[in-house]
Amino acid sequence: MSIIPIGPFMMRADIVIFLICGAAGFAALRIRLRQMPQREWILDTYLSVLIIGFISWKFGMLVFDPIRTFQHPASLIYMTGGTRGIWLGAVLALIYAALRWNKKREDSGLLLKSALLSAFASGWAGYVFQWLWADGAGLNSSLFYVLLFGTLLTMSWLQFHSPLTRFLTLGLGRNGAVLLIIGALFVWVIYDFAS
Repeated sequence: MSIIPIGPFMMRADIVIFLICGAAGFAALRIRLRQMPQREWILDTYLSVLIIGFISWKFGMLVFDPIRTFQHPASLIYMTGGTRGIWLGAVLALIYAALRWNKKREDSGLLLKSALLSAFASGWAGYVFQWLWADGAGLNSSLFYVLLFGTLLTMSWLQFHSPLTRFLTLGLGRNGAVLLIIGALFVWVIYDFAS
């Protein structure tokens, strides 16, 4: 568990990364959805999904190890639900998003585009932070992910207002998107093998 000092406060690194990623996704959606009538509904769904996921992850100990948690309640301050808590948070957040989607099915394409755009923005911000803070801005796998998420973010940003089928192929067409993914996987395998 890494600790990041922020002034007089000490915060866990995973919580700081979560907050940075959440803020980056929110900022990307807020800017991109400007002047769209569905903006508030999408932003409300995004924030609710983040809060549900975070609370489920942070307090997952109550679900997975309730006896020890009630014996030592102060552990809730320092501990999280771990990997199982992340999965619990993801499942509960997806259930909530599906319920929200079910109420407004006409905006399903916009919801999917917004989810992908926020995921790419969050991934890019998280890996930039990790690359600069933890890895010392060296030539390593974090830089590869920064470039990958940066490319995906840029392509999805540019194709956001296009039809869903064009958006999902990043504007490259079906064959171009497949070639791009195969090429990226090939570069990743070579990089992983070389290091």
